[in-house]
Amino acid sequence: MDMIPISYTVSTTPYTLSVISSGGAAGDGSSVVSEGQAYGVLAAALTIASMKEGDINYNEAKNKFEGYFNGWKQMCQNSNAHAFCQTPKYCNE
Repeated sequence: MDMIPISYTVSTTPYTLSVISSGGAAGDGSSVVSEGQAYGVLAAALTIASMKEGDINYNEAKNKFEGYFNGWKQMCQNSNAHAFCQTPKYCNE
């Protein structure tokens, strides 16, 4: 699966990626929603799990995982008191 068309680089330090979603709650295709971001983390994790450390793309896959994870983490940190990302608010402590 190629995530490049739906990925956006939010930051290079720390490396942070968002997954651009469309349809449903995401609207017109220019939004980031928690479900899409979670799929990015999952897809990157599954990619790494299916590889061996000697794979030519292993380090790139690990980097992408870190980027999607940092994006998910940032979403959690940006959640406000009325839009919890988890209950209890693990992300906001």
